[in-house]
Amino acid sequence: MATTLQLLELSSNKGSWTLTPVYSGTPAEFANTPYDAFVFIRNGNDHILCAYRAADGTADLFQTKLSDPPTVKIATINLGAGWSILDAFKYYNENFLMTYRPDTGQFGFFSLGSDLAVRGKYMYVRLHAPAMSRDFTMVKSFVAGDRVIIMGYGFDSGSVCLYRIEGRVSSETGAPPIAAHTVWDHVWAPGWTRFAFFRLGGEVFFLKTNTKFPNVNIDHVLDDPTTGTSEVGSNLQLVDAQMLSLVAPFEQDDSHPHFVTYRPDGAVIAYRIHSTCTGWSRLAEAKAVANAHALLPVVIDEKQLFMLVAES
Repeated sequence: MATTLQLLELSSNKGSWTLTPVYSGTPAEFANTPYDAFVFIRNGNDHILCAYRAADGTADLFQTKLSDPPTVKIATINLGAGWSILDAFKYYNENFLMTYRPDTGQFGFFSLGSDLAVRGKYMYVRLHAPAMSRDFTMVKSFVAGDRVIIMGYGFDSGSVCLYRIEGRVSSETGAPPIAAHTVWDHVWAPGWTRFAFFRLGGEVFFLKTNTKFPNVNIDHVLDDPTTGTSEVGSNLQLVDAQMLSLVAPFEQDDSHPHFVTYRPDGAVIAYRIHSTCTGWSRLAEAKAVANAHALLPVVIDEKQLFMLVAES
């Protein structure tokens, strides 16, 4: 089974937006065992694609450019086997990879040096209330109030929790000096999926879709995360909301929030979120590779790109 990478470019000419394929193919390193999770990190001026395989725990790191092929493998690191979710954030100007597995509720935090080698790892799990960390189907880090916050949500239970990353004076050998703390524990309706976090006016918001009780919402992370979130807009109209498989946020026009959607048949649509957070405007659409399982916005050479990953 080979992996197809496709890059789409979003561009504007006198106010008219287009989505155009700029690459589609299978780089040599993607021709064998498929990867399970992907995330981009920024290392200096380089855009690094981290591609993880759950079976053996390895993550290949690729420098990504507007070239053919767009990825060049530069390193392999080991994060351990069995993780389901991969994310990334910066803390004290250092890159961290965050991993999560729902069966045990364990988080992994891996600090990376400027050479992209793993400098240390910190493990966190909470198996009692409040904010039990098991069975999340969505885990995402974001910055609120100059602090790294992590949200976890369970599709079946509706359980939603916030955690905060804090620095420590010292740590054990081989571990970065950080610790996770519980912030907020709540229960929403079950069935929310396809979360897309974005910033507007210095505040954190997120788009989400409910497939059990059809609905599309935008919520706001409150200034004090210990008070949780509040709903801003509900029953919002999104094309093919119940048929989409992927949604991802990105920024354009001086950091104004946007998002892009993907349908399994390859239909891609880019939207601009209204400043009221109660709707959006369609910018452009395109037909892309079908059955993609990852959608990754990235800006390279000042061009807004979307990387799609599909197996064939």
